[in-house]
Amino acid sequence: MTVKIQLHTYTSEERLDGKEHELERIPSVGEYIALREDNRWFKVEIVVHWVSSPLDGEVYALAVEPQDIIDKSGFGKLTKY
Repeated sequence: MTVKIQLHTYTSEERLDGKEHELERIPSVGEYIALREDNRWFKVEIVVHWVSSPLDGEVYALAVEPQDIIDKSGFGKLTKY
């Protein structure tokens, strides 16, 4: 089963996107998401769950630098597969 969400993505300077996406589940606040393996990362800041709508919810996410997140986590360098 998949869910339909409206994903609003931003950088600190501008709005990037506001498109519908089908995902396996609605992301939670604080999680990091990427729409493709080679795509930029976004940190989920706000989640709105919809009850009577064709969409299951809206997600607002801010662009982040993956290596900054990895460095803060203490796990070392980010490697490509």
